[in-house]
Amino acid sequence: KKFISYCKKNINPTLSQGAIDFLSLAYAELRKKGEDPLLKPVKKLPITVRTLETLIRIGTAHSKLRLDKAVSVVDI
Repeated sequence: KKFISYCKKNINPTLSQGAIDFLSLAYAELRKKGEDPLLKPVKKLPITVRTLETLIRIGTAHSKLRLDKAVSVVDI
């Protein structure tokens, strides 16, 4: 409990340029796969901006647990 409390209060990581580039490419690829007309019979999940926000939130949380000041590609 103390470790998680410390991470929440004291660690505020920012996205590194590599993580930003990786996220933008991955999000664009997911969006493109979601719009594929050949996959119409298959039920697909909608990829929205909320998905991108979730990926950023997960990467930030992982970076906080490592006590790192920057979110890297490994965290994403």
